[in-house]
Amino acid sequence: MKRTLLAAVAVLAFVAGAIGFGTNEASAQTPRTITMGTAGPGSVVYVWVTSLSQALSTINAPVRIQVNAGVFDVEGMRVMEAGGAGLDSSFVSGSSLVSATLGRPPFEGKPMKNLRGAFPLGQAPVVVVARADAGINMLKDLDGKKVTAGPAGTGNDIMMRGLIAKVTPNSKPSFTNINYASFSSSLQDGKIDAVFILGWPPYPAVVETAALMKIKYVAFAEEDMKTWLADNPQHHRMVLKAGMNPQQSVDINTFGHVSHLIVPQGLDEEVVYQLTKAWLRPDVHKQLLAASSTWEAAFLAFDSGLYFQDLEALKAKLHPGAVRAYKEAGVKMPAAILP
Repeated sequence: MKRTLLAAVAVLAFVAGAIGFGTNEASAQTPRTITMGTAGPGSVVYVWVTSLSQALSTINAPVRIQVNAGVFDVEGMRVMEAGGAGLDSSFVSGSSLVSATLGRPPFEGKPMKNLRGAFPLGQAPVVVVARADAGINMLKDLDGKKVTAGPAGTGNDIMMRGLIAKVTPNSKPSFTNINYASFSSSLQDGKIDAVFILGWPPYPAVVETAALMKIKYVAFAEEDMKTWLADNPQHHRMVLKAGMNPQQSVDINTFGHVSHLIVPQGLDEEVVYQLTKAWLRPDVHKQLLAASSTWEAAFLAFDSGLYFQDLEALKAKLHPGAVRAYKEAGVKMPAAILP
């Protein structure tokens, strides 16, 4: 009788574990929630982070994301570098990451050493969208025009100002700082003549604007691109095929960077491991692509090795938790980016 009772208990324990109760380790643990910084609604980055948060919840991952919208990458890196509370991870553009790791403005002479990579969030080609009636065909035509790349202090804004100063030094646009959600309305009412956008198409603000008015995509002169790329290892040539953006009838030759998910060096290894492991899952990829086709660029950057090449060029390293997940998945990584 005693042996029969023990056998029955064993069977019940096995069944409970199989269906996810009692002995199932994942269900027994309370999911760890981390805060992830991102730009606000209207930006493609917001779409990436919110869809990632939703995907982790759907698969019942042991790590969940609390979205902290309105945290720009420069601010996020400073908080994480200092070990400040309230931010466990953040979107960071390749343009801002190179400034942080090499001590370029706005991080003058103080290279950041406490930042680590996890995985790519996307790719961000530079696209300049202008009102069709603004008379802007090339970058030099921005002279005297009202231009924005987003809020003050963001990587977008800093990059735009640096680009114009470098390649068209005689051009004097009127810079205006507005939030991403106001891009479309500001173009429509004439408050701005052109916007600088860094994000894989279709970019939300461009889709909204093109549905309501005529727009024009500003071309980059070959000499302008050569001048910029010679001193900016974070950027790569990109071609956006005709039709990738609304009202885009021809290919756009441009350049851009990989968009990174960055974490502080001190973030728990198990947390970053579980986060990266979840991101690698095919079913998560499927969910993310269903949420936004712009996720495809992140997977292309990873599969092609561009993501790792970028980290190496930008003097950045992976977090040990991410390395553990990649090794487990059989992913090869350059020695230079290992912790």
